Amino acid sequence: KTLLSAPDDAEATLHLASIYRKIGKLAEARDLLLKGTAIITDNPDLWYELGVVHSDLANYQPAVDAFSRALKFTRSAEQKQQTLYYIGIAHLTARNFASFKTTLEQLDQHSDYYPALKNLGELGN
Repeated sequence: KTLLSAPDDAEATLHLASIYRKIGKLAEARDLLLKGTAIITDNPDLWYELGVVHSDLANYQPAVDAFSRALKFTRSAEQKQQTLYYIGIAHLTARNFASFKTTLEQLDQHSDYYPALKNLGELGN
């Protein structure tokens, strides 16, 4: 009901999309997030969740695109590292090793995400 009366409510969009994803309704989550990001273009949490949903659907380039948009609007250094990590995983899963390497180089080597992503990359080669 909230989204019917306030389609620009990012929190309601995010919660409903998260519920859809958790109960396995990935297409519904994707569609809701696409609609939400068309209205609320600068919310990093919506873009991040869209990236997660695309990854769950094995749509890796759209996942990278969504995560990249999240990265653009994220202000938190920790969230940036986490988002880069998931971009790297999407590249790795899609076997896009050149882009994976570029993403790995963007991570802070002192973050917990760097060694984790680097190790996953070594397993994938």
